[in-house]
Amino acid sequence: MRKIEDIFRRLKFRSSGHALVWNTPEEFRIRLNRLREIVPVHEAVIENIRYGFFLLFVKGQEDIRLSLPFLSENLEPDGILWFAYPKKSSKKYDSRLSREVGWDAIRQLGYEPVRQVAIDQDWSALRFREERYIRLLLRNRNNEPSGGHSDKL
Repeated sequence: MRKIEDIFRRLKFRSSGHALVWNTPEEFRIRLNRLREIVPVHEAVIENIRYGFFLLFVKGQEDIRLSLPFLSENLEPDGILWFAYPKKSSKKYDSRLSREVGWDAIRQLGYEPVRQVAIDQDWSALRFREERYIRLLLRNRNNEPSGGHSDKL
C-alpha cells in the first residue's frame, strides 16, 4: 500500500494552501488523517475558502454532477482538480466511468483531461484543467478537442 504522501506527490499536491478531498472512501480516510498532520485538508467545502487542490472521489456520473456546483466557486484559478474513480479491475467497487467515458458534465464546463495516475489497486485519478489554461489545445473539424496537445492525455 502506497503512503499517502507518495500518492499526493504523484497528484502534484503543493503543501501550501488548502486541499479538499471529497466523498472519501473509508479505507482512504484513515490514510488521509496522516496528511492532516502536515497540511489543512478538508472533506467538506468551507464557505469563502478557495482551494488550490481538489481530489473528488466519484463512482458515477451522479457523483460528478453533485461536485460541480462548488468547482467554480471554490477552486482557485487553474487549481489542481482530480477525479478519482474505481478501476475496472477493482474487486471492491463497480463503476461505469473510465478514462474515456463518463466525463461529459465536467467537459461541458470547459475542463479537459490532462493526466491519469493510479492511486491504488481500486482507484485511478484523472486530472482536469480548464481549457483556457492548457497551453495548446488542438481541435478537430467539429471544434471538439482532439487530444493532440502537450498538456493533454
